[in-house]
Amino acid sequence: MRIKDLYIPPGYVAGVGEIVFCVIVFFFLVFASTYMLGDVKEIPSLPERLVVESAYIYRDVSQSKSDSYLYLKVGLDDDAYNYTIVARSSDLRYLDLRKSKKLWVAVDSDRSKRFIWWVYDFDNKLIVSRKEILDWIRRYNSRNYFVAILGAVSSLYLFLIIVRNGVWNRVVAKRNAHESGAD
Repeated sequence: MRIKDLYIPPGYVAGVGEIVFCVIVFFFLVFASTYMLGDVKEIPSLPERLVVESAYIYRDVSQSKSDSYLYLKVGLDDDAYNYTIVARSSDLRYLDLRKSKKLWVAVDSDRSKRFIWWVYDFDNKLIVSRKEILDWIRRYNSRNYFVAILGAVSSLYLFLIIVRNGVWNRVVAKRNAHESGAD
């Protein structure tokens, strides 16, 4: 593709269909950027006291090319909640994690922040360390920030195209037509 094909001439007036398409793509990019920012996981500070709580895997570990999702249900009573750990597939591939497997997890003692710090086997053997969980979350967050920034920059550029070629050039063309008609 030549660069000349991507160039928009200075006086070009976009048609209605082009403007509608650009507005739809603009709103999609804004929505996608907002969604990615909302999907960023908060990393709380390490609490003073941690407790070990019972948990089990309520869904099979789903794996894609680069990520694995470990779905845990933490607690057994009415305070039980679901928690998902997003990890590298290579890190979870060789662990024996299957549906309904019972585990122990280290959580905040007052349960104000729903965050898992360590994952232990039922025999109290460490499966997933705090460092691994924090690395995975930082990697996940950096990917979300990158996509959100890319979507925001793209939507701003698209907004510039809509204003320049759809609104401003149309006003200038109508003014020029009106002035040439008055002569």
